[in-house]
Amino acid sequence: MATKIFQEEKDKAIVSINHLRNKYITYEDILDFKKLYIKIVNYQIKKYGKQIADPNQIEYFYLKYLNSQGKQWRKKI
Repeated sequence: MATKIFQEEKDKAIVSINHLRNKYITYEDILDFKKLYIKIVNYQIKKYGKQIADPNQIEYFYLKYLNSQGKQWRKKI
């Protein structure tokens, strides 16, 4: 599963480990999101010379989005 997620996300802007966890919450107990995030960032640095996402810019909008979802935004289905 980690390989599939890596292939899907490697060329996208990833804000943080929490961004991945929230997007793939059903895999929270079986994946090491820290290793996956590091692998994606290292790939982006190697390919593009930097991380695609600028956490300083995107974090604000991401947190604003999460706050707009209320307390149920991170509920397992």
